[in-house]
Amino acid sequence: MKKLITLILFIFSMQIFAGQYQVTKQKNVTLSKEQIEVENKKIEERLNNYAKKDLKESLISEFKKVIKDIPEEGYYILLELFSQLSNFIVENTKIKIKNIKYLSNTKAVVKSKITMPSSDSFDNLNEGELEKKFIKKYNLKEFENTNDLKTLSKLGILMADFIKKEFKEKPSYRVIEGDINLEKVKNGWEIKGI
Repeated sequence: MKKLITLILFIFSMQIFAGQYQVTKQKNVTLSKEQIEVENKKIEERLNNYAKKDLKESLISEFKKVIKDIPEEGYYILLELFSQLSNFIVENTKIKIKNIKYLSNTKAVVKSKITMPSSDSFDNLNEGELEKKFIKKYNLKEFENTNDLKTLSKLGILMADFIKKEFKEKPSYRVIEGDINLEKVKNGWEIKGI
């Protein structure tokens, strides 16, 4: 579960743009200042779309493979939990483009700084506290490890709420800096490597 959450954190790291950035170009680049401004906007839109749509679809596809053998009712419960956590991560992730470097008129490298919730927010779950809240909220005598789908659904919702609350009380972020390679295809930019 921790590896899946860490994967979610990284994948949704390409989310929200913040602030201005530097633009550089190689000597062989013949784009005018106005053309570069237009291309910068297209690159921003592509990265934003990649985070909001492409990566989310890819991640959901991978998640579906992991839970494929779960009965239909449980499958949709886990998918909903995953969606809630994904939205939480997206809402709390920011990306700052530090530099767009045009290697040619059709190739660019984007240096970025990504700030996202740290996996510490998920690793430090106090299982005892979570169990007590679960028992109290659902009026149980004691917590039983069960495969009952209704119980798992309730626990999943409680866990998502607990993670959100813990993060708001003790926010923990990590910063990742990296390069994203893009290539112009027709009138848009495609990501060729991260």
